[in-house]
Amino acid sequence: MLIARYVLFCLLASTTCVARDVKLRLLNGETGAPIAGKQVELSFADKDPPQGSWIGPTLKAKTGPDGVATFHVPNPVPKVLFFNVPLSRVACSSPTFYADAVLESGVLAKNTCDPKGRLKGKVSVVPGEAVIFERPYKFWERLSR
Repeated sequence: MLIARYVLFCLLASTTCVARDVKLRLLNGETGAPIAGKQVELSFADKDPPQGSWIGPTLKAKTGPDGVATFHVPNPVPKVLFFNVPLSRVACSSPTFYADAVLESGVLAKNTCDPKGRLKGKVSVVPGEAVIFERPYKFWERLSR
């Protein structure tokens, strides 16, 4: 009986205390190419929109050659995930996602930098992954900054 309680305790502890991995894939919104070597951040909120409801620390990671950054998110996972790419490029998609959707099926953000839909259907997601898009500033946009 003591062994059964110990096993039950270990199983319960492992499902509630272990961190889960959430991946962010950062792609160029015009070409679909991975954006490597970018510092990205993940913040958490308990409601959407997240203004004023931030909870926990901000996690930081760097994208690899495939444009993927991995974050170790503690359990219980907060309701809303907010990805930020500081001092970067032009954002082509919303960086805010419901954690349940990301973990259960993965989320592909709407790409506003591809109005003709050339990348539509070419990017897929897996459970635990969110995909967002950015693009470099155009020459004239850099002049106005």
